[in-house]
Amino acid sequence: MNWKRYKFLIVSGAVSLVAVIVLVVMILRTGAQTAELRSDVLRLKGSQSQLAAMRPFPSEASHAFLRDKNEALTERRAQIKEIILEGQITPVQMSRSLFGDFVRTQFVPPLIAGAAVATRGGDDGVILRDPSFGLQEYLDGALPEPQEIPQLMIRLETMRHMALVLFGTGISELVRIEPRRAEEGTTRPGTRPRAAAPATGGLFAGQQATQPRADVPASTPDQTVTSRRRELFEEVSFTVSVKIYEDKLWGLLNALAADDNQVVVRNLTITNGNQQLWPAYLRPDTRMGAAAARTQAAARAERRPANPLLAALMNQADTPAGGDVAPAARPGLRERRDRTVGGELLDVSFDVTFYRLKPVAQGS
Repeated sequence: MNWKRYKFLIVSGAVSLVAVIVLVVMILRTGAQTAELRSDVLRLKGSQSQLAAMRPFPSEASHAFLRDKNEALTERRAQIKEIILEGQITPVQMSRSLFGDFVRTQFVPPLIAGAAVATRGGDDGVILRDPSFGLQEYLDGALPEPQEIPQLMIRLETMRHMALVLFGTGISELVRIEPRRAEEGTTRPGTRPRAAAPATGGLFAGQQATQPRADVPASTPDQTVTSRRRELFEEVSFTVSVKIYEDKLWGLLNALAADDNQVVVRNLTITNGNQQLWPAYLRPDTRMGAAAARTQAAARAERRPANPLLAALMNQADTPAGGDVAPAARPGLRERRDRTVGGELLDVSFDVTFYRLKPVAQGS
């Protein structure tokens, strides 16, 4: 075999083989780098999609900053919840068998006694227009249903707290303190719902805020805030009407603002109790003078409870049948009633709402 004749072919073949081997190696390395690059591209696209789905669209540095801020706000929210829970009224545990004795011995009598000794706004203490505080049916022996008792105790303890705040700030007369009527399906305090109406909380029916439907998304920021507030809080609302002097009124509003509970006051109306000082458009028709006199006489009679238990608690003798009604105690201070001007009481009415963290939301 003539190697010299095939020398060129052999060298060319060897060089081609080496070149093919090098090329294969380069292709394999390029493929690995391409796969790694493709993986990095997919990862970056995923991160981009995740960031693009957030509102607002942040950079990575902004995302890290917002994440840290969110953790700080979450911790701060937990601290605020602890503060709210510390000031929140905690009702006592109550059974149906003990509820009647609780109302007759531990709830109504201390409030009546507290009104009698609260003499900052009246020589005779705070005059109670309704000394039963809307609990007449329970004083007469009625009992709530077992499932009504937890919510009922929350409202009773909140009412007690509100009444003591009123007494301590110097009101002269407590005209009413009753659950605020809801827009639908509410009942008066001290009465049960009619048979045709569903049971919705006994004495304080209609107090629970209507829960938003889960299948209807909130369409406005206000609706979103309202929905979130209802998830976290339950509302205990009352309508309060009192007679109070002007200087005492500011103390009452300050006391509500400084209360440990989460309190909101709405629909505050103030009218001078002396109708002679009213502008013409507010004065009642003179033809209604007799009717107004009868209304005032009925109001004075209301202050003398017919229930023997309440009469005994208020140290008043029972009114004999057909007998004359003795003059009732007048609200206010004698020294101010003697003034020609500046001694008038104000008729004040407002709605007050206590916001309570729901137990299911305390750990959220």
